[in-house]
Amino acid sequence: MNGSTSGAAAPDKKRIFVVGAGERVVNDVLPVLASLEARWDVAGVFTRTPRTLTTADGHNWAADGLDELERRGLDGIDLVYMVVAKGAVPSMLARLAALGPRATDIQLETPALLYKHLGRAPVLAPWRRVWVSEDTTPLPLWELVEAWARANGHGAPDEVLLDRCGYAYHGVAMARRLLGGGRVRRARRRAEGQRDVRTLELLGGGRATIVGPRVYSEGRFLVRFGDTSIGDHPDADVVVRALVSPDAAASDLRCVGFGAGGVTVELDPAESHLLGPWDAPRDGPVATHMHALKRVGLRRLLTRLANGEDGYAFADGLEDMAVDYHLERLRRYVKNPITTPHGPWPGRVLRLLGR
Repeated sequence: MNGSTSGAAAPDKKRIFVVGAGERVVNDVLPVLASLEARWDVAGVFTRTPRTLTTADGHNWAADGLDELERRGLDGIDLVYMVVAKGAVPSMLARLAALGPRATDIQLETPALLYKHLGRAPVLAPWRRVWVSEDTTPLPLWELVEAWARANGHGAPDEVLLDRCGYAYHGVAMARRLLGGGRVRRARRRAEGQRDVRTLELLGGGRATIVGPRVYSEGRFLVRFGDTSIGDHPDADVVVRALVSPDAAASDLRCVGFGAGGVTVELDPAESHLLGPWDAPRDGPVATHMHALKRVGLRRLLTRLANGEDGYAFADGLEDMAVDYHLERLRRYVKNPITTPHGPWPGRVLRLLGR
């Protein structure tokens, strides 16, 4: 794997175009795709200005201009992963739609659309399927929580606390994931000293508290099932701990999985490599490594798509964005036909306003 894009893929590989060349692409997307070279063939990276992109591991990627993308078209491309500035999303989607993408999926960087762009959502209609790169949802931490709950006969959690490890729509997505994936019935936002506290109630039951500001180095989480809880700090009844490679030198400790209450979830070697050196105490909060853990989450999302499975649905990405938008603007959200992004009214109103 030399980091360069190729023109032909092995029969068992899916082919992907990456549109964008910012920090997210260089620091996360390309390293993750490099770890999936057996599953994804990066058939092209495209940006407004052609350049060479160099990732932290020294791989060089040739990024061509958008005119080259338009010249090549989307024949034989399974997925376009679009990572552009939020304000540029509608115009870029319109440009890509002109290529006739009916046999191609698209994955949008979060947030899928800004609220003011909901009226532009029909531009996505030509795509085969639309996904969102919400990489906080398939984290191994949440897999462990669910495995522990099943092993101990618990159903869905009653309450979730994301303390300084959730942010905006990402926090909404994580809370919904842990509480079973339902829609948000209502939410409120309030200030407590220097803290920004957001509470969510889901339609199917369950409550989440998201405490900001996001400071990953101080982050922690707690999930409550009735009168017991699991989390990554001593306040939890069952504490999640990192499983560190026993034979590694102290200067090169690697996380190889997570464990809690006799239940373990292992990482594969590529996931462990994406996490990088594990410099946190093995008994300390694991959410402090959230940024690196999200690379593992992104790898799992792209693995699902390579397997022909569903990724993170566009409708779920809109839900996360809309709840966050109302909390930012109005400090509260109540699900109704006007506020929900899944109904016709927000898009109609925004189109009438010319936005």
